Amino acid sequence: MSGRLRLCVACLLILVCGAKLSADGVDFSALESIVENGTKTYYGGIGACLFSDQGTLWRYRSGGGDNRIAFDENTEIHIGELSGQFTVLAVRALCAQGKIDIDSPVSRYLPELFSGANANVERIGGLKIRSLLAEASGYADRPIPNMDGILDADSLAKRLSGAKNRFPEGVRRSESSLMMDVLGLLVEKASGRSFGDYVRDEVYGPLGMVASSFEKDSTPPEKSRFYHAGGEPFLDSSSDMYNYLDPFFSMRSTLSDLAQCYSYLLRTEDEDQTKEKRAIDSEAPFSPAIAGQLNRQGYESGEGWILTEPSLDYLGSVAWAEGSYLSHRVVVILARNQNVGIVLAGNIYDQWGINALRDIGIKILKRYIEEQFKIPPPSFSRPEVREIPADVSPQPGLYASSQGVAIVGVENNLVTLECNGAYSEFAFSTGRILSAHDGKRIQGIENNRQCEFPDTLEYGDGSAHAETLIHTLFLYCPSQRRSI
Repeated sequence: MSGRLRLCVACLLILVCGAKLSADGVDFSALESIVENGTKTYYGGIGACLFSDQGTLWRYRSGGGDNRIAFDENTEIHIGELSGQFTVLAVRALCAQGKIDIDSPVSRYLPELFSGANANVERIGGLKIRSLLAEASGYADRPIPNMDGILDADSLAKRLSGAKNRFPEGVRRSESSLMMDVLGLLVEKASGRSFGDYVRDEVYGPLGMVASSFEKDSTPPEKSRFYHAGGEPFLDSSSDMYNYLDPFFSMRSTLSDLAQCYSYLLRTEDEDQTKEKRAIDSEAPFSPAIAGQLNRQGYESGEGWILTEPSLDYLGSVAWAEGSYLSHRVVVILARNQNVGIVLAGNIYDQWGINALRDIGIKILKRYIEEQFKIPPPSFSRPEVREIPADVSPQPGLYASSQGVAIVGVENNLVTLECNGAYSEFAFSTGRILSAHDGKRIQGIENNRQCEFPDTLEYGDGSAHAETLIHTLFLYCPSQRRSI
């Protein structure tokens, strides 16, 4: 056996056996247990890749793909709605190259799509490209497979004519595959190249992604692929669903490629960036894109990312996204202050699968960051429980104001308040008085911040409701909105 062959075999054994990659003070076997305890036997294959801004830290894989080839970081997976992130990156690259202005209406660059159209299509043409990037067009729909494998203006115009407008532009996030198709056609017209070629050259290439594509599937049969829940390869009719072009939905990739991309996106400053890499804006997707969204929808989002995850808010800036396509489930979570992220993929015909993947990813990040950065998850002790006065009736639910959304919970004899990263519990004392726990403090779960709070809170004359508490929370804690 030649030296080169022995080296290749050794590397293969390290990958297949799931070697523990070292990091000071981190028990990677505990991370494996989190995956194994959180999954069901009906996952055909499952994998996870923990990474930093410098590359992969730890990998996990289990099960197999089509033809019973073992699932690993090079197994081909369809990433569903995550595809839109790469369409966004392509549009951002065009902007960085000076070929488009994202504050212009999209019709500026696609006049043939919107000229002579009906009123609805003309309205869409007046939408700013920035609104389409933020999924804030006001339109919402699901993918319609384009089996031709090309982006065609005439076909798209017909579909746009029947699109339903649900909200004003720029006020709510709503997924729309049609608007993402518009961005895909924009990429083609502004670049003079096919959508697939431009993404390959200007996104995948600079990021070192070697196994990703929006193009029709030409995977050789010997390559590992996911199979469906019954354990058999997909039927021909199902396989056909893989072979279409959709900038919102049809991208194929691998855990290795995705980790490579998201590792780069964690880098805030890189003096060694090539010109092509600098063209990919690594910050804009993670900035809140819709003013007042927290009030209206209870979360904030960027371009292709959700920026609110209450169980990880104590880490600071967090972003996550997920995708589903047939039996494929993919989740990515980034803890941006710590420059750490995780991407997970599983194969299961059950929506439970993607929820489980997200829970597993959250647990792994918490465990790793606690051990590596000594940042434990916050813990709260309950105040003394007292009897609730008969004339006090706090109303649980969501309450919105100019300062954000407050969540009020009532359980047993306690009132719980959560607002924009702050958390506190109140116990009734005497009369109409509520006592805040921890003496003049409301626990802040973002960056361990705390803010002043009164010793006691008087409810009023028998008609008190949760709004009283919320008003006081905003009065004493006006700056708890997360900064991204």
